[in-house]
Amino acid sequence: MCDTCGCTVDVTQMSGAEQVKARSNRLRGTLSDELLEDTRVFSDDAEVILKFHGVYQQDDRDLRKEARKLGLDKHHVMMIRTRIPGGIVTPDAYLAHDRIAGAWGNDTLRITTARTCSCTVSSRATSRRRFAHQRVAAHHAWRLR
Repeated sequence: MCDTCGCTVDVTQMSGAEQVKARSNRLRGTLSDELLEDTRVFSDDAEVILKFHGVYQQDDRDLRKEARKLGLDKHHVMMIRTRIPGGIVTPDAYLAHDRIAGAWGNDTLRITTARTCSCTVSSRATSRRRFAHQRVAAHHAWRLR
C-alpha cells in the first residue's frame, strides 16, 4: 500500500521515482531530518523528492574537470528552477530571483528556453539548509491554501 495516499497499487511495479514518492509522506520524505545533519549532500531518496520541489542537487560542472584531474570528490551545488508562466517575468519576480541568486548563489541567473528561471546555489551546508528549508516550507504553505 502507498504511504502517501493509501492506494493499493503494487508499489514494486512502480518506477524508482514513483516508489520514492509513495514512501515519502506526501513529498516530505526525510528532508526535515537531513536538513539538520552536517552532511555535504542529500541522500538519494531526498534528492528525488527535492526535484518535485524544483530543487536539484548536482555536481558543479565548472569544477568537474579540475576535480577529476586532482582526484577530488564531486563538488555538489544546489540548483533552483522555477516556472515562468506564459513566458513573462514581472519586475518583482525578476528582483526576487536576483536576490536569491545573490544571497545564496553564484550571482548567476539563467532564463531557459523551457520558460524557467534557474540559479546555482552555494554548496555550503548552512546555505543549503537555509535555502532548502525555506523553499520546502514555502511550497508546503502554498499547497495548504
